[in-house]
Amino acid sequence: MSDLPSYVASRWDDILISFGEHLELVLIPIIAATLLSIIVALAVERHAIVREIVTTTSALALTIPSLALFVLLIPLVGLGPTGAYIGLTIYAIYPIFVTAVTGLSTVDKGVLESARGMGMDPLRRIAVVKLPLAWPVVLAGIRTTTTVICAIAVAAAYTQGGGFGEYLFSGVNRLGGANALAQIIVGIVGTVLVALLLEAVYAVVERLTVSKGIR
Repeated sequence: MSDLPSYVASRWDDILISFGEHLELVLIPIIAATLLSIIVALAVERHAIVREIVTTTSALALTIPSLALFVLLIPLVGLGPTGAYIGLTIYAIYPIFVTAVTGLSTVDKGVLESARGMGMDPLRRIAVVKLPLAWPVVLAGIRTTTTVICAIAVAAAYTQGGGFGEYLFSGVNRLGGANALAQIIVGIVGTVLVALLLEAVYAVVERLTVSKGIR
């Protein structure tokens, strides 16, 4: 443990690079999953059978072990972060999709009828009424999913996806060797710091995008 400060000091530049890589490993899949989930939720919210099919299919994807999914993607996209982005997006879709459907279903139909009476076309009702009112619920789902994806992203190290997983698994593989424990601690603490940073960002996003009346 006494070697930790000197190890961090000697690898500081690499740790910062890993921080940026881990941040990308989380943000890119979360953004992709959010866009896909909202679009699909809007398309299927009124079709119960289709909605259940999408929900069940995306839920089943969560049963695939992360390492197995990343390894299966290697023949398709090769080594590197691309496979990690795809795999993490798959894991992120289900919880965000469910909260998107939930958020959209809570929008007061009377408000939508009022918007229709004001002459708003369907796209404008979605953009101006439905999505803003559903957004707090969707954002809550995104925040929870981000924390989970931060942890799963560690497994991306097995496909050379970068991030703090490389420190964690390298330390575990070398346990008992020089700086092995320091590597594990850097991997764990770095992952937690990425999650905390994103949680702080979401708090700001919520304050900027959600009106006080519906927080």
